[in-house]
Amino acid sequence: MISVMWHLTSVVSILESVCAIPGMKKSHELLRGLMEIASDFIVVYLVACVAIVEAFKAVAIKGPEDVGALEIGPGPKLLIAVALVGIPMVTNIGGFLVQSIFYYACKTYYPMGIDMVVSDDNLDKYLGDDIPLKSSVDIDTLCV
Repeated sequence: MISVMWHLTSVVSILESVCAIPGMKKSHELLRGLMEIASDFIVVYLVACVAIVEAFKAVAIKGPEDVGALEIGPGPKLLIAVALVGIPMVTNIGGFLVQSIFYYACKTYYPMGIDMVVSDDNLDKYLGDDIPLKSSVDIDTLCV
């Protein structure tokens, strides 16, 4: 339950600028009646993370004394390792996407309005400062 609230609190803190204990209270308020669905999402995410760790263990470069290591060459192991680095990245980005969608689903499940202007203003803080160009850029001169 704490893990479910923690994941939703991270979305609440970014989209609503409500941090720490008030953010946990807000996420708990949003999760009323939806805890089972949210728990299912978290379990799937954690199972995916455990599967990735176990896959790393299976293809880890081990010495000849280790019996549990798969017998494959260093080239395929390198390709598998690169793939296993990409899979957690996709898993985490997908997890963030599901958390954000679930946040909006919780907001619409209860008659809470979604204020997109406030969300947009809160997200603008994370863009950083725009640095204006010192001169105009002509695309035609760049594509010669």
